[in-house]
Amino acid sequence: MDGTWRRRIGFTGFSRGEQWRITDEASAAEVSEQVRRRLDDVVPQLLPLLDRNTLLGDAPEFLKSAAWLTRGWLLAERGSSEELERLLFAEPTTHEFSPVAKKAIGEWATIRSEALEGQRCRRTP
Repeated sequence: MDGTWRRRIGFTGFSRGEQWRITDEASAAEVSEQVRRRLDDVVPQLLPLLDRNTLLGDAPEFLKSAAWLTRGWLLAERGSSEELERLLFAEPTTHEFSPVAKKAIGEWATIRSEALEGQRCRRTP
């Protein structure tokens, strides 16, 4: 999901620690090995992000508040629903999710509802 993972896979893992430094062949090999080890640590944590059901349920803890936004977009893809309305307007959110984000998700849900209804109408004789 574009925009869900916003952390660098840096020298100290999920932090914004030192940058990778390559100055010669030896340091290139060392950095390559460090990157591989870091990816070995990080990729298994990211794989659940490929499963919509995981994101709609208990999203991985490292997503923090981005889980709310991701869940909103996934619910909106299904069209308008009571569950989405609760998420957008009843559940407390952080300051990161401005009214603009809520409005965009709500508008997308409306568009999807109309499209899904149009598909249903075309199928019924």
